[in-house]
Amino acid sequence: MPLYQVTAPENLLSDELRHRIANEITRIHMVNTGAPKLFVNVLFHDVPAGRLFTAGEPSRTTIIVGQVRAGREIAVRQALLRDLAEMWTTETGQTEGELLMAIEEVDPRVAMEAGLIMPAPGEETAWFAQHEDRLRELGLSVP
Repeated sequence: MPLYQVTAPENLLSDELRHRIANEITRIHMVNTGAPKLFVNVLFHDVPAGRLFTAGEPSRTTIIVGQVRAGREIAVRQALLRDLAEMWTTETGQTEGELLMAIEEVDPRVAMEAGLIMPAPGEETAWFAQHEDRLRELGLSVP
């Protein structure tokens, strides 16, 4: 958690570009929220032509939905959207008119990663300290 799902037209992204975008999404999330890198997950879906429609017509729109832990100010969530949009248009050449984005909030008390209930925003340091041994057992680096 968070999970950013990127649904993009098939053949828009190379493997190299996906990797660069995943790193940028991770950086943007960390800068705006202070959350550790370990928490950021990015999933890409490629959509063949004729499978995505806008206003009833075939579309080359990209959709980015970020599911983040609830509890952050609206200004933080809006900054995420602005920074993600700027990054996406720069990296892909798509226009803002071809981009649909949303940030969804998930109560961290009902989110799990590595078999552990997620901490509320701002409680990461204590969470890592509490679960340090288990995270190391799982081979996850603790910041």
